[in-house]
Amino acid sequence: MHEIFQRQGIPPDEIFSKPRIVQQFMLSSMILVLEEEERERKRTTRLNQKGGR
Repeated sequence: MHEIFQRQGIPPDEIFSKPRIVQQFMLSSMILVLEEEERERKRTTRLNQKGGR
C-alpha cells in the first residue's frame, strides 16, 4: 500500500474508505507494476553484465 500512497499521491484514508474490492484491485494493480519493474531491472542487469565482459 505504501507504493500506492507514494506513487499515486492517494492518502491512506482515501484508500481505506473505498470498498474492499476496490482496495484489492488497487493493490493487485500495484503488484503487477512492481513485478514488471523487477523483471525490467533484472533484464537491464543481465544486459549490462553481458556488455561488460
